[in-house]
Amino acid sequence: MDRNQAQNISSKIMEALKTIEGDLGVTFSRGNGKYDSSSFNMKVTATIDNVDGSTQTPEMIDFQREAHYYGLEASDLGTTFTQNGKTFEIVGLKPRSRKYPILGKDRMGKTFKFTADSVKRGKETVL
Repeated sequence: MDRNQAQNISSKIMEALKTIEGDLGVTFSRGNGKYDSSSFNMKVTATIDNVDGSTQTPEMIDFQREAHYYGLEASDLGTTFTQNGKTFEIVGLKPRSRKYPILGKDRMGKTFKFTADSVKRGKETVL
């Protein structure tokens, strides 16, 4: 198997998955893949769609489920906080990240990691 064959297989798989996205209420996205002379594998992620058609990421689901462990509320998802004079929006949680579990997005759309304490302090200054 060569690169072109692997890409062709990957494209065909994604086309097939796109046909069942609506039925399942998920959105499929392709990740990295590997191939050698006789086999091919690739990562596919299924993300649950909200009723309004928007996509809810695993990080958003984790935040809503586990925010209280970090001194935050599930309703804090999407709220803003300040850090070093910049404003960020809370977009999710990575519970396996012990030091920087809270995810925040800046105005340019770039995601950064924060400690729970820094987010709580930043929320207080916004209020």
